[in-house]
Amino acid sequence: MPMQISISNAIGGGGGAQGAPSAGLLLDIYGDNAFLAVSFRKLRTDYTGFCARIRRQGTAGSTGTADDQADLGFDSNGYVSLDSPITAVTAGVLSTTLGEFCAASGYSNPDSMPSADTVEIEKFYNQSQDTTLASLNQSTTSQFDELVINGVLETITIGGDEFVACNNTWRQDYVANIDPSAYIPSSQPWTIFTTTNVKDPGGGFTVEGVSVSPFKFANNALIRYDETSDEFALVNESGSVTILSSTNTFATDTPYVFTTLLQNNPGTTAYYVNNTLQSSRTDFTKDETRSFKYDQSNKSSGPEFMEAIVFKSSEEANISAINNNIISYYNL
Repeated sequence: MPMQISISNAIGGGGGAQGAPSAGLLLDIYGDNAFLAVSFRKLRTDYTGFCARIRRQGTAGSTGTADDQADLGFDSNGYVSLDSPITAVTAGVLSTTLGEFCAASGYSNPDSMPSADTVEIEKFYNQSQDTTLASLNQSTTSQFDELVINGVLETITIGGDEFVACNNTWRQDYVANIDPSAYIPSSQPWTIFTTTNVKDPGGGFTVEGVSVSPFKFANNALIRYDETSDEFALVNESGSVTILSSTNTFATDTPYVFTTLLQNNPGTTAYYVNNTLQSSRTDFTKDETRSFKYDQSNKSSGPEFMEAIVFKSSEEANISAINNNIISYYNL
């Protein structure tokens, strides 16, 4: 399909994979109401946990088994790289860095891997101060996004800098379930920021989910790309209802920041792409939230998901500032 010119609101040279705004990390500045925050970059200075739980496909020579697991930390720059430290989860892991774990070129091989290996992501850990949701998890036990392929970290180049992105291979999705005793009522506003590299849907699919969505029995507020029109729309997949739409067209194989503001009447419900408002309304009624889901629902292949932050609040007054922080960091 022909590539379209994308709408951009870039604000000049960004921080790149190794940079961060001088005022502090994103959640240091805007994190009071963050509910779920997952990323390959460190989002909060006081966060001392891991980025993700990872597993490798291959079998270590004499020290481990297939699907050896580890928790992945951030490197000295607050980002994920082959130098990122890991902590063993299963006994077969003697490696101390991601590069060793996958037996990447230039790294030692303490686990006696027979060759450079592929590393998959089981879950992302929540970096927010809210402990309601511990992680955003792959929803199946058989299909996982890939972080490293045959010893090579999956990245995309934006503005001359390399950024890590999950490699989607087969309709993988992530979910964070809320305890049934604590389902969140429809009156609760949400503001959601998702950074992802948009691919053309494959395997006969024509649409692709590109944002984290609140979920009851279906994705209730999902930004979805349609390759037949090259447009993004905000949809409720329970009944296939279009909440908001726009006729702006966008390029694929391109990363974007998608923002969803969800509020009941008379509050504003809106969606943005790279900080540019696509459409809004003030007569919307939300659904109860039972989980959050990043649902790719397609068979495209390549780097996609990069970051998601869910605020348990209306961040309408801060949307532009938060978007600009993200846009600056990723050189968008």
